[in-house]
Amino acid sequence: MKISFYTLALTLLVPFFVGCNESGIALKHEIQELKQGQENIHKELTDIKNSIASKSTESVSEMEIQSIKQGQEVINKNLEEIKKNLASRPAPPPPPSAVEKLDSSVMIGGIKPLGSDDAAVTLIEFSDYQCPFCARHATQTAQQIIKDYVETHKVRYVFRDFPIEAIHPQALKIAEGARCAGEEDKYWDMHDRLFANQRGLQPDNLPEHAEAIGLDLGLFKDCLDSGKYAEAIRKDIEDGSKIGVRGTPSFALGISDNNQIKNVVIIRGAQPYNIFKEEIEKMLASIEK
Repeated sequence: MKISFYTLALTLLVPFFVGCNESGIALKHEIQELKQGQENIHKELTDIKNSIASKSTESVSEMEIQSIKQGQEVINKNLEEIKKNLASRPAPPPPPSAVEKLDSSVMIGGIKPLGSDDAAVTLIEFSDYQCPFCARHATQTAQQIIKDYVETHKVRYVFRDFPIEAIHPQALKIAEGARCAGEEDKYWDMHDRLFANQRGLQPDNLPEHAEAIGLDLGLFKDCLDSGKYAEAIRKDIEDGSKIGVRGTPSFALGISDNNQIKNVVIIRGAQPYNIFKEEIEKMLASIEK
């Protein structure tokens, strides 16, 4: 009986489907190894079948028949062991709640926010330029939030870097590139371009993106080579970790209070727009009371 490894993989990796984090790495590798084991076993079975089919009944000796039977028994045993290992695997822990309250304030960081400084509510995103879930949020959900709440001066949108170098080793340098664009007041232009062109994104092609949005290439390359923003990015990672950010994208939504937010709720993962809308409306309503 063929084992559906893809079904098992989906079941085991459900907690990781709305964001990037380090927790899924070992599990993904194990799934890949099991899948490779299945493919090897089926190849052996095919080889045995082909070997039998290529010979007449008379030419197959008793020793060969016995050898084939033993081979089949070994393969069946291996399959049973794989099934048992999968069956005995403990159920994955439930993913953390998509929305939860936070008993502390959160600083907005050093990147220029998008929207009005007078906005009553601030949404802070902790993100990774190489995370596909972050790109999905940036190109879809965030655009609706900006249209409905940022452009109407209700929400100030803040970006803080949270590159997960264990799975995206180039993400920190790419984040530096976005900050370098900010020196020419084009941070958000670069932000949008990097997420829109995430496939194949590498530090080496950052100058190409810089040129596309009209940056001074000499100034941009000097900034990028200096590494001047690496420390600030690591500070974002440190601050995010302190409030429980473990994967990207993660969000802190709260009442604006100068360079920080208070009455914070955390939103984990690339949640659909209606989740953000509901929490933003709750926050706005709490201010009006």
